[in-house]
Amino acid sequence: MIKVLIKNPMWFLRLKKIKFIGDVIAFYIPSLREIKDEKMYSEIITNLRYGHTTGKDTKSDRFADLDNILDLLPDEGLRIHDVGCSSGVTSLDLKQSLDIKGKKFLLTISDRFLEVFYIGRTIKYIYDCESNLRQIYFGRILCDNELMGLFFVSRFLFKFLSLFIRKSHQADLLERISLVDPQVQNCIDLDELEARYYNIFDHDETSTYNFIRCMNLLNQSYFSDEKISVGLSNLIEALEYKGFLQIGRTDIDGVNRVSVYQKGVQGLVPILLVNGGSEIQDLLTILEK
Repeated sequence: MIKVLIKNPMWFLRLKKIKFIGDVIAFYIPSLREIKDEKMYSEIITNLRYGHTTGKDTKSDRFADLDNILDLLPDEGLRIHDVGCSSGVTSLDLKQSLDIKGKKFLLTISDRFLEVFYIGRTIKYIYDCESNLRQIYFGRILCDNELMGLFFVSRFLFKFLSLFIRKSHQADLLERISLVDPQVQNCIDLDELEARYYNIFDHDETSTYNFIRCMNLLNQSYFSDEKISVGLSNLIEALEYKGFLQIGRTDIDGVNRVSVYQKGVQGLVPILLVNGGSEIQDLLTILEK
């Protein structure tokens, strides 16, 4: 089987809801450039996938019940990193809550998929921020090696067509498309917040922060404990002395289970547990021993 690319955003959203049909279609990413309606743009990017796993399925006010955590933070000199921001809508919520509380801050948001890049005409090659080839568009056929085995034709075409990538594919020839919510992109353009690519499993050598929030990223359903421990170590290293780390996830019932720690001389000290705390708090305890 193959996956078929749909260019019309309205038709894509309609077809996505139909059983079976929704499983065999994907959105044609370059068509994002033609979408003028911000709500439509935001809805489309939440439905983009690499394979069957990567997406930006989040919504505003998802962490509204966690705003009291911000009261722990100093009122001035805040350097904040919101890791794994997805489409950025919850980062925008965070910014607004900080403004309401009168905090003075610099907010950095990050994700591995803030934008994608493509090149080509009939055959389009889609790259991520790490210059990895993620998908190939062969006309209206989606070619993706991460699809389920059921889509063996799309998987085969990806492997075959990737053999013919031109060496002339230079970064300055690639077309860029933002994968963040339009309102968030507007804040970025106005320098009201900073957005950057970041892979949590790599060392952050650019900055340190006194508040790091990492929600719905280091989940045990996504990664092994060993991999999660690498990500946690990198977050701790990027956290300043007396800084705060918020780690957690939203469960299937929509309940936020969160742990908040403060970095002390001897390591992290648990400050607050919300709804029983994070599912990976035991891993943090092990790291601190």
